[in-house]
Amino acid sequence: MMPSGVDAAIERNDSYANLTDTSTLADSIAEPQPSLAKRLSDFASQFLGRKYVFGATGPKSFDCSGFTSYIFGSEGIKLPRTSRMQYLEGESIESGDLQVGDLIFFSSPRSGSGRVGHVGMVVSVDEDSNSVTFIHASQTKGISYQTFPDGGYFSKRYIGAKRVIDASVPCA
Repeated sequence: MMPSGVDAAIERNDSYANLTDTSTLADSIAEPQPSLAKRLSDFASQFLGRKYVFGATGPKSFDCSGFTSYIFGSEGIKLPRTSRMQYLEGESIESGDLQVGDLIFFSSPRSGSGRVGHVGMVVSVDEDSNSVTFIHASQTKGISYQTFPDGGYFSKRYIGAKRVIDASVPCA
């Protein structure tokens, strides 16, 4: 006579045989880990409203490249200190191919026209409107969100974008 229930599962060497008396099949299924890009975006959002201070690297205040260096550093990714040096890292990305976690670069009054002077990180992509939202350290608003293209300040100053992480590989 064949035993029933858990005893039968153990005899058949089913996956249930690996469960303890207090565990369930649902317990044995791991929750998916958020992607590296999502973790960076979530971590960056914790600093919304923090003050902009030129040369500051956080966590109480930031300048733009100090902010991106700090955020990526939280995941062990070392970025150079300045926006101009960060622009030399990673893979160039067309504006239509931006993904969460990409760095987006602009000129600034301090850097001059056509020269990198500002950086932010893409936190969302709206394919319907062909726009992205990025987080950055703004001189007037501190850590804040901005849409690109905006038809104004940032659209006129856009230099390019870089991918410094491989967004297709979820890092646990």
